[in-house]
Amino acid sequence: MPKTVYTKAPEVQEIAELYIQKYHSHLIDMDVRVDYVFVSKTPKRNGKDVWGTCKKVSNLNALLAGQESPFFVITIAEPIWGQLPQSGKEALVDHLLCHAESQYNQKEDEDPEDDVIKLSIRPYDVEEFAQIIRRHGLWRDDVKDFVKSVQADE
Repeated sequence: MPKTVYTKAPEVQEIAELYIQKYHSHLIDMDVRVDYVFVSKTPKRNGKDVWGTCKKVSNLNALLAGQESPFFVITIAEPIWGQLPQSGKEALVDHLLCHAESQYNQKEDEDPEDDVIKLSIRPYDVEEFAQIIRRHGLWRDDVKDFVKSVQADE
């Protein structure tokens, strides 16, 4: 069985830089590092292909990567990437960047100059099964809000 290989992904980085400027400027404003990597085999989770991931690298792993503060790494399955049209590549990168959340973590009694940037992985806006919506309709407020948001953009 072939070994899984990780390689730098400059094409992903190129797309990401455009989308970061346009939609994810908090990453620029807070000087958050994001690395981009291809993985040679498509991982699976619960029997489904995992097209990509966004992970926070912190503590010892960040130090070993030569970084004193946490950062993100976006990993994309190279076999999937090779099959996607340009619009799909852009959507995938934008999707993964949506998980990269950063905010100032300043306590009330601290000097604003001492703000520390807190990185976290943002969860999905909606978590629901299509079959539940078919059977029960838009029964949760977050699902209703999501559908309204999508319809407003059409």
